[in-house]
Amino acid sequence: MQSISRTFRNLVSGFVLSAGLVVSAVTHAAAPSWDGNYSYERVYKNAAGEPAGEIYKVTLTGGKGCRITMTGPKSHEDIVCRIAKTEKSATLHFRRFADEKAAKLNDARAYKKDQQLLTFERGVSEKRAGEIRTIWHSLRTMDGKKPKGGVKFVRAKAA
Repeated sequence: MQSISRTFRNLVSGFVLSAGLVVSAVTHAAAPSWDGNYSYERVYKNAAGEPAGEIYKVTLTGGKGCRITMTGPKSHEDIVCRIAKTEKSATLHFRRFADEKAAKLNDARAYKKDQQLLTFERGVSEKRAGEIRTIWHSLRTMDGKKPKGGVKFVRAKAA
């Protein structure tokens, strides 16, 4: 009788341990992929005091590739970048301008290879779980300003 009781206890203990591992695996599931399209629209007043705007688009592809496109009233920049991803953040590093002519025009905004441009961070609390906080490193707006960090970029919904 004792061996049946011991066998039953071992069986129950094994089941509880297995169930605990399954619950642990489910609650510690991997964070969503960073891959996708993100955008931010900056609205400001130009030198004449009129409303103006710039649109920033970031594409993070599978692997380590990314692209930043900035479009304003009279300008356009296209940057090819490299991304360093973790579960909680994605940091974009400068590789080169997509167009060499643009690189020459943007001498005043020259970036060095592998220089940090932006970091995206996932919301750290449940309340902010879907938000993406932006940390601006060396990437500047088209008028040369450095925006304050905070929730800026929004991830495009998958079609």
